[in-house]
Amino acid sequence: MTAGLAERTPTITLGLVSIMIAIALVAPENSQRFDLLVLDRAEPRWWPWLTAHVLHTDAEHLGWNVVALLCLGWLGETQGRLRFSTSFAVGVVAVDLWFAWFNGALRYYCGLSGVLNTVLLTTLYALRDSIAPRWLFAFAGLVAAKLVWEWHSGIALLTHTQWPPAVGAHVAGFGAGVVLVAVYARHDRVRL
Repeated sequence: MTAGLAERTPTITLGLVSIMIAIALVAPENSQRFDLLVLDRAEPRWWPWLTAHVLHTDAEHLGWNVVALLCLGWLGETQGRLRFSTSFAVGVVAVDLWFAWFNGALRYYCGLSGVLNTVLLTTLYALRDSIAPRWLFAFAGLVAAKLVWEWHSGIALLTHTQWPPAVGAHVAGFGAGVVLVAVYARHDRVRL
């Protein structure tokens, strides 16, 4: 019974949420600690390439990402921790590559939204046996439409945080999710 509960508890997600909340309390925006953790193009430090993803500009930014991560973790991590962790890591790399090579005008970056787009698509794929595929494709299509609208308008659809939205990070995360789902689908077809 305990093993079953452990498998159904999204421990990685709960750990990440705890880290995000702790960092928000210890390193609020406008503090020297925040400045040490944020991804800053002018500061050549290695750790912000990791810490920036669990750092947020304000309570609304943190709140949206915590809720999204909890939902995705409860659905996706419990379907498979390895794939969930892999999607998180791939999302981090995709957003970091976007920041490094495709958006030279942006000096600072922080937040988890880009990574969450990768995790979202892999979670939808993980749910393919329990939810009709048409609903999963429809949801992914709605998210893609949201990204197109945000890219065109430059305005985040659901949030209005202290910093302008980094829509390119969301697109990078979504693109990484598409690629990762294709890899998972190919692997699963070959395995079967």
